[in-house]
Parts: sequence; C-alpha cells; structure tokens
Amino acid sequence: MKFNTWSLDPRHSCQFATGSHIIALYRHQLFNKNTGSKDSYFSSLNLLLNQHIEHIFLLRFIYFIDYNTQKNAFKNKSNS
Repeated sequence: MKFNTWSLDPRHSCQFATGSHIIALYRHQLFNKNTGSKDSYFSSLNLLLNQHIEHIFLLRFIYFIDYNTQKNAFKNKSNS
C-alpha cells in the first residue's frame, strides 16, 4: 500500500498590541492512498497530482486584555 501526501502551509502572524496577534494560515493539500505498490515514482506522482485539492483558510484573532488596567471600568457606577 502506498500513501502519498503533499501540502503547502504558508502562515503570516502580526502583533498589533502587547500580547495580541492576528494569524492567517492557508493550507493547500493533496492526499492519495492506493494499493499499487509496484507503481513507479512518476506514475505515483501523477496519481497524486490528479487528486482533489483541499483548501483551508484559518484566521485567528488573539486579544490580550490586562485585567489590572480594566478592572475600574467594570465597577458598579451606581455609587457615584
């Protein structure tokens, strides 16, 4: 049994504040599994390149909130 995979995973990360990030990831993936153990390298590569391409895009947003600087904003304001 042969297992072939090929993937491309470019990633970009940007820090816009202390501890806060935006991360973008793109994945381009090909996958093939077959029982032809006597296939040559080029025929196996040809089978892989004719497979369905999987595209995944991920966008992650991480924001750091410093509790010590924000705790006064959440106090009960009815006492004022």
